[in-house]
Amino acid sequence: MKTNRTFILSSVCLMMTLGFPLLGQDRQRQAVGVPQTRPPLTRDQREDLRDRREDIRDRREDVRDRREDVRDAQRNGGVGDRREDVRDRREDVRDRREDVRDRMEDRLDRNPRFAAHLRDLLPRGTRPRDAIAGFRNEGQFYAALHASKNLNIPFDQLKAQVIGNDAVSLGQAIHAVKPELSEDDIRNAVKRAESDAQETEKTSGSAD
Repeated sequence: MKTNRTFILSSVCLMMTLGFPLLGQDRQRQAVGVPQTRPPLTRDQREDLRDRREDIRDRREDVRDRREDVRDAQRNGGVGDRREDVRDRREDVRDRREDVRDRMEDRLDRNPRFAAHLRDLLPRGTRPRDAIAGFRNEGQFYAALHASKNLNIPFDQLKAQVIGNDAVSLGQAIHAVKPELSEDDIRNAVKRAESDAQETEKTSGSAD
C-alpha cells in the first residue's frame, strides 16, 4: 500500500515538473501572438518626422543638382558658359556707353549754352557723339576733354589711354602722353580737370 502511494506521489511530482514549463511556454506563445499597440504620435512628433523627410528629400535634390553641374562641366569644360558670360558683360558695357552717348545728345539738343561750351572743348571737326563714344560716363569724358585742353594734349591720344580693355586712369594716361611732367604736376592736372568737369556737368543740366 505504501508502495502504491509512493508511486502515485512520484507520478504527480513528475507531471507537475513536466507540466509547468509547458504551461509557461504556452503563455509565452500567447504573449507573442498578441499584437503590440504603440501610443499615437503627438503633433510635434509628426511635424518632426515630416521635417526629417523633407530634409532628406532636399539633400537628394542637392546631390542630383551637383551631379548635373559636374556632368555639364565635364561635357564642355564650362567653356561655353564662360564665353556667354563674357559676351553678356561686353554687351552690358556697350549698352551703358550707348546710353551715355544718347543722354549727352539729348542735353545738346535741349541746352544751346552747353552745346556751345562743348564745341569749345572738342577738337575742331569732331562730333560730340564720336568724341564721347567708349567712355564709361560723362564725367570721365569731360575730365579727359579738360585735361587735353589744359595741357595741350591731343584728345585722341588721351582718349586712347583711358578707354578700352587696357584702360588706365587719367593720371596714368597723362603720364603716358607727357612723361616729362612730374608727379605733382600730374596730380594737380587731374584735380583741375576733374573740377572743370564738374562745372561742365552743371552747365549741361541748366538750359537757357
